Amino acid sequence: MWIYLLIGLLFLILAVEGYFKGGVNGVITLLGVIIAINFSGAFGGFAYGWLADKWPIGDFPFWHRVVPTVAGFITIALLFAIAGLVVSIIIRKRLADRWDEFQIDSYKRMNRKFGLCTGLITATVYSVLMLAIIYRLGNFTVPLHQPGEGGDEGMLAMLNESRVQLDDTPFLKVAAAYDNTPELHYEVRDALLMIWNDRGKEMQDLMNAYPGFYALRGDSEIKALIGDSEDDSSDDSSSDFEDDTGSTDDSGDESLYQMWKSEDSLTLENILSNSDVVSAVNNRYEELKSIEPGSEEAKKLRAFIEDLGDFLKTGRSKLYGSDDIVGRWNFAKNASLRATKKNYVDVSSTEEMREIGDRMDRMDGVWAKAWPKVDGSVVRFYGRSQKEVLEEVLKALEKGYQEAIDNGEIEEEEDGGYDDGNYSQPVGFNETYGEGEEENDNSEQEKKAKLERTKKMMDWANSKMPGMVDSMIAIQTFMMETEGFFSRTEEDPVSEGSWSGTGSLFRLKMEGSEEKLSDELLLFYRQRPKGISLNGENVRANLNEEGRLHIHFGRDVLVFTRF
Repeated sequence: MWIYLLIGLLFLILAVEGYFKGGVNGVITLLGVIIAINFSGAFGGFAYGWLADKWPIGDFPFWHRVVPTVAGFITIALLFAIAGLVVSIIIRKRLADRWDEFQIDSYKRMNRKFGLCTGLITATVYSVLMLAIIYRLGNFTVPLHQPGEGGDEGMLAMLNESRVQLDDTPFLKVAAAYDNTPELHYEVRDALLMIWNDRGKEMQDLMNAYPGFYALRGDSEIKALIGDSEDDSSDDSSSDFEDDTGSTDDSGDESLYQMWKSEDSLTLENILSNSDVVSAVNNRYEELKSIEPGSEEAKKLRAFIEDLGDFLKTGRSKLYGSDDIVGRWNFAKNASLRATKKNYVDVSSTEEMREIGDRMDRMDGVWAKAWPKVDGSVVRFYGRSQKEVLEEVLKALEKGYQEAIDNGEIEEEEDGGYDDGNYSQPVGFNETYGEGEEENDNSEQEKKAKLERTKKMMDWANSKMPGMVDSMIAIQTFMMETEGFFSRTEEDPVSEGSWSGTGSLFRLKMEGSEEKLSDELLLFYRQRPKGISLNGENVRANLNEEGRLHIHFGRDVLVFTRF
């Protein structure tokens, strides 16, 4: 076993060393070791803080913490060892001038025996130090231990093996006695491991649904850990509603979220290969160290951890559950139609009923998120992206219109006499023309020509079959829905505001926002039936007996169900 071997070597080496260098030298050296253990962190940070800049965090995780401390320990221990040697030499020289040979021999024998004792004591100190380090570090590395081929390697494998072996030795209680890690650190570890070890779909949904995480979505550090989850969310059905930050990881590393979702066996080395993970761990560890045990901040963090654990087990949050509006809500189209029709009992026109249905159709796919009071009582509504649909429709129109020109169905003159050679190719739809920039005359003319061309394409399509453009939009929307749920990112909500109230009665303050579309796409968007504008200063909302959220806009009632 590694531990017995290491401790045996320590006692053998230090006992022999202590015997030959003597007790005087050994006592001073032992004093230096004790001082180094207690003050190497502070001294190392002061004297060797500059060494941290020599070890890039991305390539050497946590070395900026270890190197100054180790350098400080070695420096203090070495200085006292040199001092012990000097003092031992001085004493021997003075005794040589005053004592006879018999007395000197007696002193040497006594000094060596004393040195053997101090060597054994020093070995004991080093052994306890080693056991404490193995115990403390192993408590955080062993849970991520991956044995066998492709698993942990080198020092990490040795550390994990030693920590596992420590449980079967009589040294466990000794190591635990010198563990000064705050209990709060272990509680944070347990919460993270609960999440990390369960990568199922249910855990992913619970993580997305936990109210305490809503406000963290905008944190740049959290975005880097999540990475670009847009591709992941497109693979899920519309009922899953994966969170989508729309952010990207410029480092090119696989994000922590992607690692977590994968089914691969990940070692600690794999996890720490991501620079964003290392940076986040270092930053959060500094915050965790600054929390004093028993402080209000520590109590809040402990309550948060306990509530998260309960939520992941039961799906209910006691900490944020006092306000029933908090959570994620999905628009229920059929329930909204039924609730709205009750307010239109005097409607006899089928056209007006069709308009109600159109408004509800435009709301289909909308979902909301209400934050806890502690995070600002924010409420946000998210909806489907029309941009992706309209871009595909415009591409199809451009292709058909160009084919009609090539086949002689449309004369070139009808195109306004403007042809810069670009109209045989699909328009670049990702650009927004003239947005906050001064354009020269040529670009202004080009912009107007493209708009005129788009109008003519729409008129041409509708002349072939009335309502053809709307049909194309509906078909394209259906096709994209069958391929997977698509929505505007959480960075671009359709409406944002705040909520107030208690019990089952609430008031919403909402401000809607238009999706950023190019001028060509706006031509499609403006001719579509108007939906319900999610705007208002004092919008009435209530929870019914079934736990559904009803939001009232005039006589229209939007019904949302929790998910």
